[in-house]
Amino acid sequence: MVDRAFVHYQPHWEWVVREFPPNQLDAYRVEARLRTTDPDPGNVVILGDSTALASLDPFVFEGIFPERHFVPITIGGSNTVSFGFLANAILAIDAKAAILVVSPYGTRDQINYAGVNVYDVRAAPSLFTRDEVLAEPNFHLMGLAAQSHVLIRHRWVLQQSLRVYLETADWAELRRGYMRGRLRAMRQGDFGPIVGWMRSTDPVAYPNPNTRAIRYLARRMRENDGVLVLMESPVHPLMSLLVSAARTAPFREYMETIAREEGLVFITNEDLPELKVEYFADQSHMNAVGSALVTQVVAARLHDVL
Repeated sequence: MVDRAFVHYQPHWEWVVREFPPNQLDAYRVEARLRTTDPDPGNVVILGDSTALASLDPFVFEGIFPERHFVPITIGGSNTVSFGFLANAILAIDAKAAILVVSPYGTRDQINYAGVNVYDVRAAPSLFTRDEVLAEPNFHLMGLAAQSHVLIRHRWVLQQSLRVYLETADWAELRRGYMRGRLRAMRQGDFGPIVGWMRSTDPVAYPNPNTRAIRYLARRMRENDGVLVLMESPVHPLMSLLVSAARTAPFREYMETIAREEGLVFITNEDLPELKVEYFADQSHMNAVGSALVTQVVAARLHDVL
């Protein structure tokens, strides 16, 4: 009963947007963001995993485009297919532009289904072939059930956030629980999308659900008189040394094909200033200095499409 009341309590969702820490249980934070963003053609959504959140600063964007509202819709560790599932929710807030940050590991054909925590049955036929659905029936059945009600999607995290809201727990406690879950996953061989991609020697098959999600999102944006911009996730100089250009070339070529066929702007790392070590907080995520620099460069490219 308390859970149901909390779901319909709008100040709760507004509080989640303000207070909920990023990069842990992000699907819940995204739900809150979508529930509290008023439909407005001035909305521009920033889509991607945690590298998107670290690379593009909404406040810098809004200083350059004051008539626009930049809305981060990011899910740490997520595959690109998640944002295909979110396409119709993005249209529901009337966003006329979206920036999707893509990467070789986020668009590979080997999907971590446990990390896809959003679902939309309307999008599924455009993202998955029949054989792909039959190969993962539990994912689609559970996704369909979760789509039916927010308490099926988020009951556990809603209960945990309620504890913080009532001051019987704090975010640090939730963070420790999240980290314990990550440690269990690592013991079972799940080291996250970047390491998983780097350790794999199998060639990536295109198209796949992740790349179909890009095309679906592009089509849905066009149908709403909007535009989609693709951006390659900024790469740390050390990662450039560890991963050969030949390894990333198929990804880059396929993204260029999608951009050409769908009429999209595609911003690659070559379009950015030299990405120095001091622009990064760690081996994957930019710091505030790097984010401000990249955001300004991307904003210059956006002038023609916004």
